Amino acid sequence: MRPALFPSREKPTLYRRIIRAGGEPLKLIKTDDDGKGGPEDVTVEFREEPLGISMEHGFGYAELDLGLVLGNRYEIRRKLGWGMNTSVWLAWDLEEDRYVSVKVLTMRTTELAARDVVQELDVLKRLSSPNTYNRRRRRHGPKRLSSPTSSEMLHFAATTHCMPLFDYFFTPDTSARNTDIWKRITRDVLRGLAYAHKHGIAHTDLKPSNILIDANSKSAVDIDTLLANDPSRKHPRERTIPPDRWVQAVVSQPLPLPSPQEVMTGAFILADFGSAQFVDSQSMNDITPLTLRAPEIVLRGPWNEKVDIWTVGCLVCEFLTGSKLFTRGDEDEHADVLHLQQMLCFSGERFKQSQLEGNKKASELINPETGLLAGYPPPRRIPIIKRIAAFREGSQPEELQGPAALIERCLRLDPSDRSTAQELLDDPWLSSAEPV
Repeated sequence: MRPALFPSREKPTLYRRIIRAGGEPLKLIKTDDDGKGGPEDVTVEFREEPLGISMEHGFGYAELDLGLVLGNRYEIRRKLGWGMNTSVWLAWDLEEDRYVSVKVLTMRTTELAARDVVQELDVLKRLSSPNTYNRRRRRHGPKRLSSPTSSEMLHFAATTHCMPLFDYFFTPDTSARNTDIWKRITRDVLRGLAYAHKHGIAHTDLKPSNILIDANSKSAVDIDTLLANDPSRKHPRERTIPPDRWVQAVVSQPLPLPSPQEVMTGAFILADFGSAQFVDSQSMNDITPLTLRAPEIVLRGPWNEKVDIWTVGCLVCEFLTGSKLFTRGDEDEHADVLHLQQMLCFSGERFKQSQLEGNKKASELINPETGLLAGYPPPRRIPIIKRIAAFREGSQPEELQGPAALIERCLRLDPSDRSTAQELLDDPWLSSAEPV
């Protein structure tokens, strides 16, 4: 096994992350060894990402500054946002004279990438150069940036202009006027999945915030004007641990929301391959947001690219109803049972014997004779079209038959029964989507 890129010499302190509601600061709690907290807890708050908390403690965010040039090429102009494992920046490409977005991984995620636990670098190389990239011949060690405080962090520059996040603009809307938009979003996501699946890659993290809208309609002059009228800013200095020192975060300032015209004419792009995996070389099984997980993931069984297809079905239903298809409640021993019961309810199917063989959890939860949950009554069947109709008052049944049929092609309990992304692109409901 390859050694850790950044080995820890001491047993790391545990930190729990709490995101407060209402835009209040992020809160980290230093806990005891069991991670449950105790009388010796130390709390530190951050306005945004927890700068200064090291990789050994689960973080290691890049401490970038406005005007810094990464790799002698990308000049940082603005911070667009940050997530659990990355920060994203607007930068000027000094070689190609254009704006790009640069995604910088934390030190912790960079170390996981070096150990092939996070496969994003290889995935992006494969997708960008499918005919020439050979994973076995790759040079070990990801490309890294050089900066005063983060000399070993992996970074990526987007090949298109920066794009506002999908969920900054779109909230579930059950009005009929948005049906065409949902069709286009579904079609464009399936195009991205069909390409990834063709090259042996599963995205595994489909969700609204990973669907972007292309902002190529904004010129460099437009963005220059934006930066002049709304300059990039920094937060006041704040204390961090360990060591006991001060840091200063840059304020997240996403690009403006797209105009209605941009929404109606732009292309939607499947983004964030940070959790993507090669289907034939999987590095983790704890994948996909909980309520969007396919049954084989809930049952801890073998999986392939069809996990993405199940998620597509869940998302299309959510787009059209404004409500999540599946709920889980508290994450205890009953959450998976509740989830599986709902899957049986909406799919109208039963688990096959082949799905249970060699799967300890499936054999514990599923009755092999009935294909239903052991110890529970058969669920009441709720057709998908009925579920959609409950949220779309005034819609005629013939209007809902198309999307319901597509969703049903995705929500098959057996992955081998689900349509492929390429097959779904030929679905009659999507054929009426406006071309882009």
